Amino acid sequence: MEACAPKTVNNVLTVLNTLLKRAVEWGERQRLPCTIKLLPNPKKTMGFHDFDQHEVDFPAMGAPISRRRRLVRLPIVITICVMHGCARQSPPSTAAVSGVPFVIVESAREVRRTSEYDGAVYYLVEDPYPGSVIINEITRRIEMTPGWQASGETPINAEGNDFRSWGNYYESSGAKVYQWIGSWKDLHGDLLTYVLRYEVADPNAVAHTMEVSAIYMTAATVASMRNARGPH
Repeated sequence: MEACAPKTVNNVLTVLNTLLKRAVEWGERQRLPCTIKLLPNPKKTMGFHDFDQHEVDFPAMGAPISRRRRLVRLPIVITICVMHGCARQSPPSTAAVSGVPFVIVESAREVRRTSEYDGAVYYLVEDPYPGSVIINEITRRIEMTPGWQASGETPINAEGNDFRSWGNYYESSGAKVYQWIGSWKDLHGDLLTYVLRYEVADPNAVAHTMEVSAIYMTAATVASMRNARGPH
C-alpha cells in the first residue's frame, strides 16, 4: 500500500484493529498480538471564495446581487439545511433499530452509531471500575423492553456460558484491559451483545473511563458467523 494516501492506509488499519480486538473480546485470542499505530494524516486547509471570485466560478448561482443581500444568504442556507436533515440532532437516550434496545446512558459522550453487523452503538462514559452503575442501568432498561431476555450466548458461541463477570488481559503495549460481556436475546433469536471495557496504562491505577460497545445481530447473521467459524 505504498502508493496509498495516509487516510486510505489508516482506514485499513482501523478495520484490522477492530477485528483483532473483537477476537480478544469473544475469546478467540488471549491478547492482542501487536499494537497498531495510524499514520500521520495532517488536516488540509480549505480554500475560501470571496464574493467576487464566487460569482466568477459559479455563474449558475444567478445574477449578481448586492453584497448586503449576499450576507443574508448564509443564515437562510443553514435554516434550510436543518429543516431537511443536514444537521445531526442530539441522540435520544435509547436508540431503537427495529425495536432493538440500544441503551445510551445520559452521561455518554463521543456517541457513534454505525451499520456494522446489523447495527452498533459505541460511546464513552465515566464510571469507575467495576462500573456497577452503568451495568445496572443497561441491564434494567434492556430487560424492560418486551421480548428481550438475558442470554449466556455470544455471537460466536452458543454454549450458553454466562460471561457477566469482569476478566482482564494485557495488551502488547503493557496496558491492562478489563472486560465484561453480556448478551440479550429476543424471541426471534436476534442477539444484542454489550462489551464493556476499561484500559489503563498503569496496571495499578484505578480505571475511570468505560468504553461501551453494543452490537446487534439478527439470528441469520449470528448463524452465518458461527457457520463461518466452524467447530470450536
